[in-house]
Amino acid sequence: MILALKDVSCGYGEKNVVNRVSFSLSKGQALCLFGPNGAGKSTLFKAVLGLIPCREGEISLNGMPLERFSAGERARHLGYVPQTRQAAFPFTVEEVVLMGRISRMGRFAGPGREDRKAAAAALEEMGIASLAGRIYTRLSGGEQQAVLLARALAQDTEFLIMDEPLSHLDYGRQTDMISRVIRLKGKGKGILFTTHSPNHVLQSGADTVIIREGEILARGGADEVISPDNLKKLYGMDTEVKEGSGHTPPYCVPRISLPQKEEL
Repeated sequence: MILALKDVSCGYGEKNVVNRVSFSLSKGQALCLFGPNGAGKSTLFKAVLGLIPCREGEISLNGMPLERFSAGERARHLGYVPQTRQAAFPFTVEEVVLMGRISRMGRFAGPGREDRKAAAAALEEMGIASLAGRIYTRLSGGEQQAVLLARALAQDTEFLIMDEPLSHLDYGRQTDMISRVIRLKGKGKGILFTTHSPNHVLQSGADTVIIREGEILARGGADEVISPDNLKKLYGMDTEVKEGSGHTPPYCVPRISLPQKEEL
């Protein structure tokens, strides 16, 4: 199963935000779209999810244009974890996760035994089974993010589309989320996620597409494209990429002039 984008352009009004972007994602592969705020990452996700049309090019699943899929069919192949976590009503965590099963239910049908089993398994996978009866809107930001990933897992899709899944998380939860992305890849999921942190890319070890102003700047392995030269082009600042060792991945640090300590 392959999700492919070929020469995709999309945007709003008369302006293209994304221009002629091409890449593909297979099951068992993690691919990161990396770039600064406003680069076009979220806009491209909206096109993949069918929320905005492609103005040029094509998005396909196993060779069939996604525009031919109904919303329900698309939801059976693509699970989505949004960047925002607001909920209008005080649903329980279990109810939120069960919403991921809607595309698997018959019209006007409620959740059945298999749906509840899938939701329970997703909560267990995320390590938040104890939150099942809690009110979603009363959880911390990190807990809400874990619930949304559990909802996407409950959809039982081949691909997970994750828009800035590490934003608003503390350091510990960021590390945990990256570990879960790597583990889901190992279980055969195709993972497409965005970030604007070079260290998140390096920690994930994902194949990477760098986007700048709606166009692809570079693509390749994380340790290949997260380079001082590319980061200079993106952010206009000097950086160093330190080599990892053992269980420590490579990491990026900015070159900044620190004030000198005054001698006593």
